[in-house]
Amino acid sequence: MTRLFSSLSRVLRRRSRPLVVGPCRLSHRGSCCRVAAGVDGADAWFASADAELAPLPEAFATALLVPHLQSARPLVIAQPVCALWRENIEGAAAMLARWWDYGPCDVRCPTASAGEAADSTGLCFTAGVDSFYSLLRCAPDVETLVFARGYDVDLRDRRQADWGEQAVRAVAAETGRRAVVVTTNLRRHRTFRRSSWERSHGGALAALGHVLSAHIGRLLVSASERIGSTCCWGSRWDLDPLFSSSRLRIEHCGATLLRTQKLWEIAHEPLVQRHLRVCWQRAHAGGNCGRCEKCVRTMLTLESCGQLDHYPRLGTRGELAERVDRVPTVPIGSVVTYESMLDRGLPPAVRAAVSRLLDRAHAAAA
Repeated sequence: MTRLFSSLSRVLRRRSRPLVVGPCRLSHRGSCCRVAAGVDGADAWFASADAELAPLPEAFATALLVPHLQSARPLVIAQPVCALWRENIEGAAAMLARWWDYGPCDVRCPTASAGEAADSTGLCFTAGVDSFYSLLRCAPDVETLVFARGYDVDLRDRRQADWGEQAVRAVAAETGRRAVVVTTNLRRHRTFRRSSWERSHGGALAALGHVLSAHIGRLLVSASERIGSTCCWGSRWDLDPLFSSSRLRIEHCGATLLRTQKLWEIAHEPLVQRHLRVCWQRAHAGGNCGRCEKCVRTMLTLESCGQLDHYPRLGTRGELAERVDRVPTVPIGSVVTYESMLDRGLPPAVRAAVSRLLDRAHAAAA
């Protein structure tokens, strides 16, 4: 009983202790610009050699919205924030609280007027299906492709991050855009990592826009769910705009199609065929392992529209049935995607392998 009381006391003391975001600090080392802020006693930081970063507290506070709500600790911001951002973040917090049963938002900070927005558009870009679709079909006015080292790939996995960065820089060069790579320790920070990335990644993506707001006034975030989906997710068409300020407008794009439909739409594009990157496993230098469920699902989609032969970095069609058979199961939310492929004219052996995979998925969910 004494041990239980002591444990409860520690939890209550922690919850009453504010989550403090200290003043932002700007520094330079050679060509690299770095913005840091003390967060709960340890620095969180963003750095880039491609652009001058803005030391704005909105970047850190936006990323920390979900950790703040989850911890039920007041979020105290040492510097003034944009008044519009402060108003918007209340709406974002209310939405997140409805989805995941969080308590009320308690953000404590002074407000001030912010500067004017830059007249330029950036796109969060990973060379994946969603971001390629946004670039090629939704956002012809994009001038900057923004890639984060430390988000999808662990900051310590330099080889995998290098391959992702190389793909983004190649696409930028081939399309006449500017590539901006931002490295950050956010996902490894002890406060942020207590929250699920599925819930917190929208705020993390928005943070990139805020630190780059001296260069871009509009940041596009590619949809992973269609408008109207009931899936509660950290980045959605109705949530992302609520991370905006008067200096930065955040928009969700490409939310009218499922990811499979997007790939059917752009699979014939040579740019996509050269640089598509869907795998964040420990892959080979091509950027895709060709074995994980996501890679196999992508290969099936490409085979269903007759384009797999144009994607040698994923694998060959002669091995596809065997690769499907090696996938243990699929997420229940992806079952409908595999079922739709059965009606798309797959070769008989591949179709049979997909049917077996669906049987395994239904058995696992039973």
